[in-house]
This record gives sequence, C-alpha cells and structure tokens, in this order.
Amino acid sequence: MAGEENVARYEVERSEDGRSYTRIGQIQSHGKDIYNFSDDAPVASAYYRIKNVDNDGAFKYSSIARISGGRSAIVLKAFPQPVANTLTLQHPSFDGKTAISIANAEGRVVKNIQPASGSIQTTVDMSSLGKGMYFIRVSSENGTTETLKIIKQ
Repeated sequence: MAGEENVARYEVERSEDGRSYTRIGQIQSHGKDIYNFSDDAPVASAYYRIKNVDNDGAFKYSSIARISGGRSAIVLKAFPQPVANTLTLQHPSFDGKTAISIANAEGRVVKNIQPASGSIQTTVDMSSLGKGMYFIRVSSENGTTETLKIIKQ
C-alpha cells in the first residue's frame, strides 16, 4: 500500500469463503515500505486482505489475494519437550472430525484424543505412559495428516 504518511497500522484479515473476514494480526506502521506477516494457523485455501488504518480512524482495504496450498498444512507444536506429565499441543482450529492419536515407538496406539471443535490447543495427560519415544498423529477430516515425535521422561 503506497504512501504511509498518515498510516497508523495494517490489519491482516483472512477468510475461508471470500466474504466473511476475521482479523488474524496487525502490524504497526513504521514508515517502511516492506512488512512481513506469517499466518500461524494456515488453512488449505484462504483469502487474505490488508486493512490500512489511518491515524484518524479512516481505513481502506487492499486487493484480495487467494492462497491455495493444494494440501492443507497442519502446523503442529508440542511442549514442553521432553514431557513429564502434561503435554500441550498447539494446532489449527478444526471444525470437522479430527483425530489425535499417540503411538509408542512400536507403532501401537496408546491414546486417542478428540480435540474440542474450534480449539487451537489441546492438553494431553501423559502421566500414565511410560518413559520413551511417542508419535503424535493428527488426522483431519479432509485426509491431511501430520506426525510429531515427542519424548516422555
């Protein structure tokens, strides 16, 4: 967006249908021409726009960009690593059927978890599991799967 003399901030908005947008972040204006922003919860196909907000509250929108990844990326994070008793999983918001399973090093599923619809974080009680290596597998309704290795101490 050209000309930053009166710009207070840029708000990044995302939509999955191209009609209803949600603000997913903002960047304060620093008088630079180039800014970076990363979507922490990307989806398979999304529409993005930037809301240019002036110091006086007036705003205008950028043109809309559609980003398609073909395969939806599940960004999965687990902490603490290694885990003692309680593991926290950060994942994208799931609206459909999503399964989280934990398998031991031999590949046997030792725990199944159903995350709450719309949640972006799931807490897992690991206290009943023995020490060792485990694999967390997240499978979404659209067939996308992500696996993450964790260590239980």
